[in-house]
Amino acid sequence: MYRMSFFAALALIISLLTAAGCSPTHRSGHLPTDRAGLSENNSAEVATLIVTDSNGTPLAGATVLIGPRENVPFPGNTLTTDASGMAVLPVEWVDGQPLTVEAPGYVRTTWMSQVPTPAMILPIRTVPKNQQVELTGKTTGYKNLQKDGWADVGVVFPPSAATNSLLCK
Repeated sequence: MYRMSFFAALALIISLLTAAGCSPTHRSGHLPTDRAGLSENNSAEVATLIVTDSNGTPLAGATVLIGPRENVPFPGNTLTTDASGMAVLPVEWVDGQPLTVEAPGYVRTTWMSQVPTPAMILPIRTVPKNQQVELTGKTTGYKNLQKDGWADVGVVFPPSAATNSLLCK
């Protein structure tokens, strides 16, 4: 029969309790839930996310993809926000995944290695308006262009501090 000192037994108990508290379902700080959104003690706990614009206004009809593509890492990983910009997070989402949000008129945005939290807020920016720019001028210094039937084109952009996209037609 194996004998253990009081301190050895206490250390074993503490290590077992610590290991149990670090299981994958407890690491994130959430109670495990069943498919109905009830925790182990039957209290309602539903994790949600809200998609907003950059001013904090909720966006209805935004598409949220959890993971790298549809049905990976689990089936049903594509969500659509309701009229209040909200979607309920699937209980299958338990680890770090890319989170991509798309909505018409907004920049598609991806956050890498996101883990589910009880109330996620995902702000996305509007698509910048295209600015049409016309550049005119004459360039010099071309040497011996080949006459091979291909058009040789050079584009020169002056230095600019503008951050808007340029649309050249």
